[in-house]
Amino acid sequence: MTAVAATLPQFSREDLDKLGVTCDVVMTARALGVSERHVRTLIDRGEFPIRVLRIGSRIVIPTADLKAYVLGDTVLQPDLIGRLDDLLESHREVVRLLGILVAAQVTPAAGHAS
Repeated sequence: MTAVAATLPQFSREDLDKLGVTCDVVMTARALGVSERHVRTLIDRGEFPIRVLRIGSRIVIPTADLKAYVLGDTVLQPDLIGRLDDLLESHREVVRLLGILVAAQVTPAAGHAS
């Protein structure tokens, strides 16, 4: 992936926080401080360093990914998100089983006098 070198002022964190869920190419270029043409060229070459979504003929960039790139934050990749979802599901199953075990220990056994 090609790094995008800003030639114009980049957006601040506050500016980025005001954006919606996705950005078009024009807003992405403004946020990065580069020309729209430069962004489109990198996208067309497959060298744009931020995830690009094509919705019909529209090109949009997820704002979370744009913010992560501009601010140097980490972006969770889809395979990592899937693994985290699996871990969460495993955690829920452990909690469910622990609940069953606790309930079994709290319930007086049949035939025992209290």
